[in-house]
Amino acid sequence: MRKLKNEENLSYGTKVFDFNKKAVALIIKTWDNTFWENGGKKIDVRFATCVDIEGKRYNTEFKNLTPLENLSIGRQVELGILKPKGAENGNNI
Repeated sequence: MRKLKNEENLSYGTKVFDFNKKAVALIIKTWDNTFWENGGKKIDVRFATCVDIEGKRYNTEFKNLTPLENLSIGRQVELGILKPKGAENGNNI
């Protein structure tokens, strides 16, 4: 099995917000995807395999993801992850 270039940055099990899908997900794998530009320049792009809240697996660029712990409570409310204080039938702050 090939080792990742940045193996120390693995994030298995991290709850994240996917800004591309506008949803919470869980990282189950990270990996490098190699592309070649016109002219032959090699580019490694970090990807993650995630599971959404419905249990569906999907791949996305790592740059689309932010760990929930890095988002302030106010930002989580703004993104719809948490409900504001006093909201009925949901996660209250």
